[in-house]
Amino acid sequence: MIIRKANIDDITKISNLYCELIETMSKLQPYFLKESRQDEIFIKSMIENDDSEIFISCENDEIIGFSLVQEQETPPYNMIEYHKLGYIFDIIVSSDYKSNGIGKKLINECKNWCKERNLEYVQLSVLDNNESAIKFYESQNFKKQMITMYSRL
Repeated sequence: MIIRKANIDDITKISNLYCELIETMSKLQPYFLKESRQDEIFIKSMIENDDSEIFISCENDEIIGFSLVQEQETPPYNMIEYHKLGYIFDIIVSSDYKSNGIGKKLINECKNWCKERNLEYVQLSVLDNNESAIKFYESQNFKKQMITMYSRL
């Protein structure tokens, strides 16, 4: 198993793996999320953008996991301290390969990418009822910062 940066030739395989991520998320939050395919134009833009990177985990010629990280800045509000950070949009390991340390390696690639860019921290969002993901992120030294709430009308 190797981890490398994605290239244009990987777009279709990344898109296929996105289906597994989106299916899982839509089952956890069906009111807000639905099964769909990730836009391949979005994937291509993240590969080509200088401020983002997609790391893929490969076994032979198969992509078995990926993470997408982007450099960001905190919004320019007076009450918010300014920071440059890395934001992990998505991370997925194929269900056939979970619990083999691949997610940890992908997180570490994102963290190293952020360190190389002199970013101050890395951040991500997770569905509140995705207990296994929350437990995994906490094991990788992520801390809860904010909770988003809603009320149906």
